[in-house]
Amino acid sequence: MQEKEQEIVFQAGDVVKVLEDVTAKDFEGIDVFLPSGTQGTVVEVAESEFQLEIECVVGGELVTAVVQDDQVELVWREREP
Repeated sequence: MQEKEQEIVFQAGDVVKVLEDVTAKDFEGIDVFLPSGTQGTVVEVAESEFQLEIECVVGGELVTAVVQDDQVELVWREREP
């Protein structure tokens, strides 16, 4: 059941943009600073659908970070065939 407040349910492959500066955790639990406007690709959606793992380039390095769904907005999604 989808909550009314949650308009978009993110999916793996979605391109998202960080809405404001956020310090997230990578898959090893290390803090990763994501500046506002950082774009990344959703690689995994948690069962609760409130946490996303996104892959993005930060400081010239490819990182995977865990963010909350309200910290990002959808930029692009591949259409269903």
